[in-house]
Amino acid sequence: MSRKPPQVREEPVTYEQYAALPDDGYRYELVDQRLEPMSPAPSTIHQLFVAALRDVLNGECGRDYLLILSPIDVVFSDRDVRQPDLVVVHRDRMDIVRLRGIFGVPDLVVEVLSPGSFQRDRVEKWATYSKYGVPEYWVADPVNGTLDQYVWSRDQLSLSRVYEADECVSSERLPCVKFTMGDLLRILPKLPE
Repeated sequence: MSRKPPQVREEPVTYEQYAALPDDGYRYELVDQRLEPMSPAPSTIHQLFVAALRDVLNGECGRDYLLILSPIDVVFSDRDVRQPDLVVVHRDRMDIVRLRGIFGVPDLVVEVLSPGSFQRDRVEKWATYSKYGVPEYWVADPVNGTLDQYVWSRDQLSLSRVYEADECVSSERLPCVKFTMGDLLRILPKLPE
């Protein structure tokens, strides 16, 4: 029998209240002072892709950037806390990385699509990351083999490029980045349904 997440409180929740929540076996995000339950655990391909991406980026950029896998709280304000799949912070900005999470705007956040996460990743999380001026946001889709790259422009995140197959992903914000979606997908095992 699967458990359902508890009913989420309707009254505004502060970061301090969010941080003091007991471990009930669920993960939450804080969105405009509303406690929102996260979806069920990601798929195996999601997790394998996130790990492969982190390994590739760590090999290319690890000397200059800290790469942190979810679950990790990115505390944008007392009202908004998100848990991206992968967070990248330049080592010159380590002051925003603390024991309880990242308190400020990372250099790059990455979300990997899972069944059922399209609305959350492409619309809701985009809105939060845009609101707080995240310089670069990637939405990776391992099923379709694409990576959407959003960059900060004109007071919001705007789609800059969609990478497919063997197109080399690059980033002005992270000049060390150089990989293809094809490279990442080829190292993932083929899994039965």
